[in-house]
This record gives sequence, C-alpha cells and structure tokens, in this order.
Amino acid sequence: MKTTRKQFEVFKSEFLRWYERLGLTEWRVRFHHERLEKGVCACVCADCESRLAPVYLGFVLDHSIEEVARHEALELLMSEFEDVARSRYVRPDDVVQARHAVIRRLENLLDGMEANRCLTEPGEQRSERAKRC
Repeated sequence: MKTTRKQFEVFKSEFLRWYERLGLTEWRVRFHHERLEKGVCACVCADCESRLAPVYLGFVLDHSIEEVARHEALELLMSEFEDVARSRYVRPDDVVQARHAVIRRLENLLDGMEANRCLTEPGEQRSERAKRC
C-alpha cells in the first residue's frame, strides 16, 4: 500500500512521541517522505557526531504506521551503541558506556510507565492495562 501524506503526518507524530519518551531530545531530526530501496519501508540515518538524524518514511509499508515509527525511534536509540561497536579502535569502556546510556533511557521510560501504571501486572489482561494508559 502506498503511504499517504496523512500517514506521513501520523508517522512523524508517533515517532516524536517515542523520541520524547525515550529521551532522545538531544538529536535533531528531520523527516522525509520519499521512495526508499526495495524492502525498506523506513529508516533513520543518524550521525552521532553532529547529532543529526534524518528520518525517512518510504512509500510502501509492511507494518502499521505506528509500529514503523516506534521501530525507527528505537533505531535512533541504538545508533550510538552501533556507532561505538563499529568503531575500529573501540575501547571496552566505550562499549560499556554506550550500553549503559541505552539502559538509563530504558529505565527512565519504564519508571515513567510504572509510575503511570502502564505496565501489565501479573495475571492482568492487556485490555485492562490499556484502560489505564
């Protein structure tokens, strides 16, 4: 299915929701809606040095727009870790530091969800949780 302008707006909104939730606000993002290579429905091209992250939505989707936006926000979350892992002269401390940066963001997200009781309690149905959040 070809993505519409309205879907692109939903994609941007949903991406920014996760961008905020994951604490990625030090990144400057720009959104683009254009044809991508075959099999790619969206991508983030993060530059860890400049903290610029162009976010692309293609014209063909294979998942819901919300899932794609969340996935791309998570790609941005992991970009620094990937950058360190690909570095030719990486020190063990660099990997540990990048891993802990991701962990801290996830802890902040989960703490917020727990404070709002958005996490499913043992034995609770997802639909019950959805009513709270």
